[in-house]
Amino acid sequence: MDDNDTTVLQEAYAAVAQIDVRYKKADFNRKAKLKTERDAAFSALSEVRIKLLEEEELCSPQQVQDMKAIRQAIEKAGDAQSLMVASARLVKFLARL
Repeated sequence: MDDNDTTVLQEAYAAVAQIDVRYKKADFNRKAKLKTERDAAFSALSEVRIKLLEEEELCSPQQVQDMKAIRQAIEKAGDAQSLMVASARLVKFLARL
């Protein structure tokens, strides 16, 4: 069974991958809008993964649920604006870890 940190990390990877896939499928104008949030999500994931891999368990069960909700919001985002909002939520969440 995975610990909370591992689960949050897996959910974060899945969320960032989904942002990347949506970016790739976007037209030129949407890519321009999404690029900043996509890059910020990758940076936030890069920074937090070291802590999650090296430190003792940092994440609570509530944080696992929060991360899952953010990933679901990213997957369900119907347009570029809602994807940007969900991506910003991801960046803020990861920055707090």
